[in-house]
Amino acid sequence: MERAELSMRIGAALCLFLVSIVSALSGSYEKILITFNDKGREAEHIETHSITWEELPVVSGYVNQLELFGFRKCVTLKWQNKVSGYIESDQISLIKELSFVKSVSFLKRYHKNRGLPKKASTVAMVTDDLYTLTGISALHSLIEQQGNVPGNSIRIGIIDDSFLLGNKAFDHLYAENLIKEQWNFINGDSLTNINRSFGDSHGARVLSQIAGELEGRFKGIANQAEYLLYVTEDMTPEYYGEEDYLAAAIERAAENGARVISISLAYRYDFTSEPEHPYNYIDGKSSPASIAALGAARRNIVLCAAMGNEGGYHPAPNIAVPADADSILSVGALGADENVCSFSSQGPSFDGRVKPEIGAPGCPAPVINPVTTEGLENASGTSMSTPIIAGIATLLRQLYPDASAEDVRMSIMLSGSRAEQPDNIYGHGMVNAEEARRILDSFVKNKLPESEAAGLYEVYRSRSGFLAINIFQNISHVIRIQTLDGKTVFYKSGTGMRRYVVPQLRQQQLYLLLMSTVNGKQSRKIMF
Repeated sequence: MERAELSMRIGAALCLFLVSIVSALSGSYEKILITFNDKGREAEHIETHSITWEELPVVSGYVNQLELFGFRKCVTLKWQNKVSGYIESDQISLIKELSFVKSVSFLKRYHKNRGLPKKASTVAMVTDDLYTLTGISALHSLIEQQGNVPGNSIRIGIIDDSFLLGNKAFDHLYAENLIKEQWNFINGDSLTNINRSFGDSHGARVLSQIAGELEGRFKGIANQAEYLLYVTEDMTPEYYGEEDYLAAAIERAAENGARVISISLAYRYDFTSEPEHPYNYIDGKSSPASIAALGAARRNIVLCAAMGNEGGYHPAPNIAVPADADSILSVGALGADENVCSFSSQGPSFDGRVKPEIGAPGCPAPVINPVTTEGLENASGTSMSTPIIAGIATLLRQLYPDASAEDVRMSIMLSGSRAEQPDNIYGHGMVNAEEARRILDSFVKNKLPESEAAGLYEVYRSRSGFLAINIFQNISHVIRIQTLDGKTVFYKSGTGMRRYVVPQLRQQQLYLLLMSTVNGKQSRKIMF
C-alpha cells in the first residue's frame, strides 16, 4: 500500500472514531474547515516546475502543527489550500492565531430530512422512451455507424452515497474492467459501500442510467465508458456537513482523468429562520463543493449537478450547493410532457445567475432496482435527471474529442426546448441530444484557433473603470457580449483595428464574450 493511501485511510479512521464520540462528549468536538495563507516555500518555484499554484499540495508541516493542538484531519483540498477535520472546541481560538492560518469555518451538524420524492411502484417509462424523448437514440446511431460503442474511453466520475452493484445490469463493468477507481472518502477505503451486494442504493440507481445493461430490457446512456465511483455521503440521520468530502472527490476525479462528473447530491440542509446555508451562501463561491465544481470546469471537465428536490417544500429560490457553481450544468427535473416536476428546486443563485441550466426527465426516469438481481423500476428526483445530462455530455465528448467542456456545456444548454427564454424554473428547458450535437458540430467547425484569437484582440478594464476591447488586426469582426442567461448587453460590428468601450456592465459579474471574424468564432467568459 502506498504511503499517501495509507495516510488517507488513517485520517479517515480517526475522523470516524471522533464522529463516534462526538455525541458522548456533548459537542466538545467540532468539524471545521481551515484555510491556509500560503503553500510554503515551494510556491516560489512554480514557474521552474511548470505547475500552477493550485496544483501544489497543502503544506504537510502546517497540518502537523495543527495536530499538536489535537486536530484530526479528514481531507485536504489543495485547489483551495484547505484542510478539514475535528478539533476540541476550546482549541479553535488558539489555532486561529497561528501565522499560517487564514480563516476557520464550521461544518455544522444537520438532520437529513429533505423530503425526497418516492419511487414509482411500476415501470412507466423505459429507456427507449427516454432516448426518443431526449434525442439520445440519434447519438447512439451515429456512434454505431462509426463502428464504436457508447462512451468508449471517456472517463466519468460519479459521486454519491453508495454503490451496491449486485444487480446483473452491472456485470459488464466488472467483466470488462470498466470501473477504474472506487473510493469511500468517509471511511478512507475502496470497499465500504462500493461492492456487489444488494440494498437501497441511491448511487446504484444513478450509475445505472449511464452504465447499466440488461440485454433487451435496459441500456445505460454511455454503458461502455470508464467509471470513477466515489462515496462522499454518509446516510446517518444526523451528521456533519460533507461538502469537504464532495470537494475532495471532485479534485480526485479530475486528477484521475474524468472528462465528465455527475453529482446527484445537493446540500441546503434547512430552510428555517436560521438555516445552516442561508441564501447568501448560495452564490457559487462560498461552499467548498461549489468552488471545487468551478475548478473542475476550469480544468475542461463537464460537471453536472442536481438542483435539489425542495420545490414542493419551500418557497423559491430553493437551489442547493453545488448546483450554484458557475460554468457547470445544474439540472432540473421535467416530466415527459416537458412540464417541471413539482419537487424540482428553482433558482436563481444568490448572485443572480439563471438556475437550472437545463432540464431532463425526472418524474419519472427508468433505473435498475438495486435490491433485486435483474429488476427495474422508475424513480423520481433531480438525482435521476442529472446522470441523463452527464450521459449526453459523455456521448458528445466521444463524438467531438477536441471540443472544450464549455462548448459541450453551451451546446447542451442551447439545445433546450426553452433556450430562447431561459428562466429559473425550467432553465433552458428539456434537453435534446441530437440538437446539442448539431450545435456542437457548428462550434467545432467554426472555432477560431486559440493562436489566432490571442493575436486578434485583448479585453481589459480601462482607466476610467469601463470594459475595453482592442482589435489588433485589419479584419472584419462582430462582437457580442451577453449575460449568462442569454441577454445581449453589447453588440458591435466593424472592420480594421478598433477600440471599443463597454460602459454599462455591472462589476463582479460574469458575461459571455462572442467574437466572430471571417476566419471563425470564439467564445469566452469574462468577469468584469
